[in-house]
Amino acid sequence: MFIRFKFSIILIAIISLILFACNDRSTTTNASLEATLEMIVNKDEVLQIFYLLQTDDAYTEEFSVKVPVKASPDFQIVNFILPEGIKPKNIRIDFGENPGLDSFKLKEISFTYKDLKLIGDREKYRDWFEFNANIEYDSLNKIYRLNPTNTGYYDPQINGTETLNKRLIKLFPPDINDVF
Repeated sequence: MFIRFKFSIILIAIISLILFACNDRSTTTNASLEATLEMIVNKDEVLQIFYLLQTDDAYTEEFSVKVPVKASPDFQIVNFILPEGIKPKNIRIDFGENPGLDSFKLKEISFTYKDLKLIGDREKYRDWFEFNANIEYDSLNKIYRLNPTNTGYYDPQINGTETLNKRLIKLFPPDINDVF
């Protein structure tokens, strides 16, 4: 009986060591969300993506990434890579503050995290974002035209909707290592 008790204690100790030794937490910190836009811009510009960590936060420069974009008559890929470990609750994309950019063409917006991808092709992304008053869609030419408002305000941007919020959350399934 004593030998059986000793064996059980040793077995529990070995299993505990194996479980704790195999708990590699590094997998949760080395992934970044990548937002990709496939678009045509007619002037050099700096695009900026803002992200919210809490749904009731306000967008700030601190939680944003800027990417310079060169003018091109061809579609190009614009990649925003958020800092490691960031799992945003929502997204806003600013199309620059250069009034010289009068229009752009947007083919796709996608989000990738680890091996999961959210693809907004064939204008599916239009359901994910609300376009502000500075962006007007020309459905005949499939071009977004940028215009200042009547008051002269110019900050063309698209803000993520509740639909985008729900889809972004699905990119971040719970990781077993996040629990510990």
